[in-house]
Amino acid sequence: MVKYRTAAPHEREEYIDLANLAFRFDFEILMPKAYDKSVDSSAMHKVAVDEQGRLRALVAVSRVSDGM
Repeated sequence: MVKYRTAAPHEREEYIDLANLAFRFDFEILMPKAYDKSVDSSAMHKVAVDEQGRLRALVAVSRVSDGM
């Protein structure tokens, strides 16, 4: 069963890798305000996690006024 939840800070590399793979971008370069290594952007990511704990899908939600 797939579970949907907010990403955890320790999953940073995994959710960025998934986004890079899906969109064929390097989000750390494309959007450094949100994805720089010094930024914890986990709270803005909702993820789908499979039975083995692997991330299978994600969506990033940010307000326009955040400037990201």
